[in-house]
Amino acid sequence: FDLAFRRAKLPLAFSQGFSPASLLSFGKALPVGVASRAEWLGLTLREELDPAEIAARLRGKLPRGMEVLYVERLAMHKHLPQAVAETYTLEFLPPVRQNDATDPAGETSLAAWRAFAAEEHRAWVRETKKGPREYDLRAFFPEITVLADGNKEYLRLTFDWTRDYVSPLALVLAVTPNSSVERVLLTKIAQTF
Repeated sequence: FDLAFRRAKLPLAFSQGFSPASLLSFGKALPVGVASRAEWLGLTLREELDPAEIAARLRGKLPRGMEVLYVERLAMHKHLPQAVAETYTLEFLPPVRQNDATDPAGETSLAAWRAFAAEEHRAWVRETKKGPREYDLRAFFPEITVLADGNKEYLRLTFDWTRDYVSPLALVLAVTPNSSVERVLLTKIAQTF
């Protein structure tokens, strides 16, 4: 990112010390295999610039596939706020191997999600570094919506991080443990702060 910011001629602020680094902050790291269309980046500048000017300077300078959606001025804090909720789409992909006939269109997985959405609570035990920890799995999902695009159905899931953060992929696989990671397409589409 440093190169993109230099190309945009943004007056980045740097840390002190022997090897100064630009003062950048990012949100929670995405789990491997999870895509995103809604990431944020916090940067500290040496001089105050209008948010519209920052967006204009960055346009076309970021790595391929990345674009600035909006820029917001934040008050100076030691730590930037993290998202309290995130919204994802979830699709079940066809089998990787052609001879794999198990749930080719993901109907079984979608049925499991419909049943889960109707539940008020579901106990879930997760192994952590400090030993097993019990959660109410349903509390992580305040919104579960089944959507259709032509003949294909998929889900829109909102994750609630106010109590705790757990990998969204781990939560998805806890609801549908028979789904394999290579058949799940999970994409972040929004964050709430």
